[in-house]
Amino acid sequence: SELQQFDNAITSFRRAIKLNPRYTEAYFNLGLVYEEYGNSSDAVRSYKKALDINPDFVDALNNLGNVYIELGLKNEAISCYENALQIKLATQGAALHIVTHAAGKITLFFVAGAIYVGAKLSNISELNGQGKSMPLIFIAFFIGSLSIIGVPPMGGSWSKFFLSASGGRRARRARAPRARHAVWWKEEA
Repeated sequence: SELQQFDNAITSFRRAIKLNPRYTEAYFNLGLVYEEYGNSSDAVRSYKKALDINPDFVDALNNLGNVYIELGLKNEAISCYENALQIKLATQGAALHIVTHAAGKITLFFVAGAIYVGAKLSNISELNGQGKSMPLIFIAFFIGSLSIIGVPPMGGSWSKFFLSASGGRRARRARAPRARHAVWWKEEA
């Protein structure tokens, strides 16, 4: 029967947790079973335990938000969804940063190669006045430099925007608990 399947699933996930108390996915899946079973309080407890182990577990945040919605706890649900969005924004910003930085950097290397092949120059001090003889090469250098620096509207600015938009809130949240611990350069009494 369906009730027996729920009980078997709960028993299996509890056994997995007993073997490895830091098994995040077991807590998450246990929360899914509890949620499906209609046991919201145990589902919340399981999702929170998964988040204690891995605070960046987006699926647990989303599902915890869903349970809070069912329980009528709108503010808690919004907080869960906001945290999940911040994690996704940081991940997207990091991936975009890898791509835009690589594109800007390869542009600069191509420009360096073009200057070396075209003008047979290898020292920066010899570049004076070369922009007039190779305008497209130096325009590419200018665009690649702006992208690496992160000047809008170049590609590098967007990845840095995503990273800074997601990082500020998460950094404040990460710093808060550390204030209670002893500072490393002070001896504990």
